[in-house]
Amino acid sequence: MTMQWSPMLVIRPEAGSARLEDSELRVAETVSAATLAEQIASGSAVIGSLVTSEPGQSNPVRADWVSKGWRPSLEYFDWSEGDWSEVDGEELAEELVTETTTPGWRWGKLVGITPASERTVGEVLIHRRTVRSYDPKGLDQAAFARILHDFVVLLGGTTDSGGFRAGLKSAAIVYGIDGLTPGVWNLDLRNEVAALARPAELRQAMSDLMCGMQAAKTASATLVLIADFPVRQRRFPYERALRELYIEVGRIAQWLILASEAHGAGCLITPATNDKVLCDMLGLPPREAPIYTITLGPRKPARAGAGES
Repeated sequence: MTMQWSPMLVIRPEAGSARLEDSELRVAETVSAATLAEQIASGSAVIGSLVTSEPGQSNPVRADWVSKGWRPSLEYFDWSEGDWSEVDGEELAEELVTETTTPGWRWGKLVGITPASERTVGEVLIHRRTVRSYDPKGLDQAAFARILHDFVVLLGGTTDSGGFRAGLKSAAIVYGIDGLTPGVWNLDLRNEVAALARPAELRQAMSDLMCGMQAAKTASATLVLIADFPVRQRRFPYERALRELYIEVGRIAQWLILASEAHGAGCLITPATNDKVLCDMLGLPPREAPIYTITLGPRKPARAGAGES
């Protein structure tokens, strides 16, 4: 009898073995490469411990979603299912902040040095452009602190009444900000402090992992928006949640662009990164992943149109 595999089955090769994952069955296991090869070659109805189904038995809605390229949304939904009635509300209240006990930079104390922008939101919206090349003088600490502060204000403070920022946090990869050590900084937006997680010169590495985009070579910093997926899945256990996550980080990025533009800085936003390399660079655990990057730096005053699109 001809059998077929579940449309949600994923086989991930590993050294001498393979990882089998089926989100619909909520099964994940590792089998030896020899066992898997033998099962496939023999036409076995069992792959690892997963039993294949007869043609026509698979869910037609799921098969349609897979055919349309919506598999990630299905996988997110499947692994989210469970009894959420007893989830601790305090855990769901996590916002776009990362508290740290070892702050290396108290940027909140510098906010008053750079005055608030007098530009209106309308002026900023009209003149904003994507900027891919920046003034080499870079931002100073006070200007960067004011941008971060105004970013939080535009977000509505650190309050997230709808819980839409649950499981989101941010980090800054600093390239050239006067007085700040280049490297990875974990941001605590609630307390306006940051902690140096990894000192390093990362301009070239970021250019490489951003699919060859060269903005990092002249930028002051790149902010990375990071998702803690188990927290997101507990807070939003439904099939459209992954799409909503992408929409929410895009909305958050727009506030940062407005804050930057108001103080003469331009931005390049992109989700196009080598996620594995960026995860390693940021030191993220397996449950977390970068979703969006916003690279920023001061505009070039002499040639206002250069590097823009």
